[in-house]
Amino acid sequence: MSPSGQDISIHFQTELENRADIDLVVVVPTFRRAEHLVKTLKTIVSQRPDLPYATLVVENDAEGLAGAEAAKNFFLQHPSNAAVIIAHRPGHSHACNSGWATALDLFPNLRALAGIYDDEVAAPEWLDCLIAVQETHGADIVGGPQLPVFEGSAGQRWKHHPIFSPRYDETGPVPRLLLRRQRTSDAAST
Repeated sequence: MSPSGQDISIHFQTELENRADIDLVVVVPTFRRAEHLVKTLKTIVSQRPDLPYATLVVENDAEGLAGAEAAKNFFLQHPSNAAVIIAHRPGHSHACNSGWATALDLFPNLRALAGIYDDEVAAPEWLDCLIAVQETHGADIVGGPQLPVFEGSAGQRWKHHPIFSPRYDETGPVPRLLLRRQRTSDAAST
């Protein structure tokens, strides 16, 4: 168990001189996609944001541990600030929550969390773009579309299907979130 009370155990952790120096943590939940997880991790460690960051892989297959082992082996070959944890309660939400709770426990001066899944890859400037949008708009939450990449010619027909299209075409506030933020602010002031 972790200090946050979650059913979490640390599988692997790199040594850091000072955990307080980490400002950003990239949380990567994984479940039985060890091969693609390595592709995802390669795109994360290639990021060069202007602030110190760490990668936290959350294994959600406590019986199999293929993702945890793949991540551990990856970080042993690609030294970076990293940890691999096991979320013992099954389920995607438990994995995400375990990652976020552990990031807050491990890194006392954490300012931002980013998330990416084990079936995705990060664009070369992914973290820089997220940070720039957050700073420009003073946003509490920043998101971006995951653009589909299908293998083989048969999969290409799905690339432009509406279900895979981003909800928004430009950067800016999301109206529904602004309305919720305004309601919360109004309720606090009364």
